[in-house]
Amino acid sequence: MSSILLRDRNVSLQPSPDVTADRLAQFFIDKVNGVRAATENAAPPTYTTHAEQHLCSFREVSVDDVRKVLLNSPPKNLCCWPTTDVCAA
Repeated sequence: MSSILLRDRNVSLQPSPDVTADRLAQFFIDKVNGVRAATENAAPPTYTTHAEQHLCSFREVSVDDVRKVLLNSPPKNLCCWPTTDVCAA
């Protein structure tokens, strides 16, 4: 994750000839189709509303602001996420 976020300033991402727009698009099409197939017979989701909490406004932030937050955040362990396929690769 640190390399993806370029936390190591000495690392740069190089374009891969194996990744094309068509392959990337097909990856997401397959991913969405897989999720739909896996959840086809699942119960509908349930939602909890919080009447006391409101999101009333947004504040614009710059790309640099987001980058600083990401670079200063602690690394996360993706294997702790409640999905099963994140760490399967």
